[in-house]
Amino acid sequence: MPQPTISVILPAYNAERFLREAIDSILRQTYKDFELIILNDGSTDKTEEIALSYTDARIRYVKNRQNLKLIKTLNKGIELARGKYIARMDADDISLPNRFEEEVKFLEMHPDLSVVSCYPYNINMDGKFLGRSSYFCVTLPKACKFVSMFEPSICHPACMFRADAIRKYKYRNCNEFFHIEAYELWNRMFHTGAKGAMIPNFMLYYRDNESSVCHTHGNEASQNHLTLLINSLKKYVGLVAEKETAMCIMHKRCIGDLSNIDLAFNLLDESKKAFCHMENTVEIDCLHEIEAWINQRKLAILMTSGLVLKGNLRIKIILKSLKNISLLMNKHNIIYIKDRIIRMWNEKKSK
Repeated sequence: MPQPTISVILPAYNAERFLREAIDSILRQTYKDFELIILNDGSTDKTEEIALSYTDARIRYVKNRQNLKLIKTLNKGIELARGKYIARMDADDISLPNRFEEEVKFLEMHPDLSVVSCYPYNINMDGKFLGRSSYFCVTLPKACKFVSMFEPSICHPACMFRADAIRKYKYRNCNEFFHIEAYELWNRMFHTGAKGAMIPNFMLYYRDNESSVCHTHGNEASQNHLTLLINSLKKYVGLVAEKETAMCIMHKRCIGDLSNIDLAFNLLDESKKAFCHMENTVEIDCLHEIEAWINQRKLAILMTSGLVLKGNLRIKIILKSLKNISLLMNKHNIIYIKDRIIRMWNEKKSK
């Protein structure tokens, strides 16, 4: 079989409910030159039966003798891949038909990039549309680098790597990075010379899966995320973040005393200043993206705090929001508010 341009890595563990939709979405891609590596990580359901029901010669089925868990399975897929590019795909998501074509084109046009991804739509367990994800809002390499100090700046389930880049970095298999493998990878890659970008098009349906890691191991993931965030700010821009201040930024709501909101806002602003100083030159478009992300995070903290806090605390949040009314005066945050409202409405309808 000739070497494909793309190797698609699709790990699957007890994925019978959604696997067929995921595979079909790959086989429907307008870009046809790929191999699809399905890695069955010790499933006990009908995952194997579904995978073996396909006769497409581009599919390679691999069965782990035991449950290796996600990181080891991903690294195994990287070693098996034969393509120039390596694309990620999860067993419960759906790629739109033009995803591969657009990502290959983008990487060919930007040879300095190691990885590219796209914006995701959100769907629920039943495949019903929830809205456009508002999680990712930066696209340029230096903006992605800045955001990677705080959280994943690239949509991992929709990404495509240059094979040599991901083979160089791989995923780290250690306790401190369990369940935050994408965040750790972007954080490490982008601060050691690699570049990543986002195509500002929606080309993936990301499923809010109740059995996914973010739901089943949320506490461990949050603790590991918090530790990496605090360490990153100290390592890359020399800033010391208090735990509750960092948690306020991470969870997008007030944690502890209301004064932590002001501390979080200040930490975001100081991070931008320190980052721009360390980078020496930051293009104006990139600076605008960083500022837009910071303003969106500030708005998210105020909005979410206003929703979860009660009584006098809610009144204080409303007053604080009025003092920061300028956050509502830019198009990025107007779009963010609109997307949040649509998401909340659709979630309510689907219950």
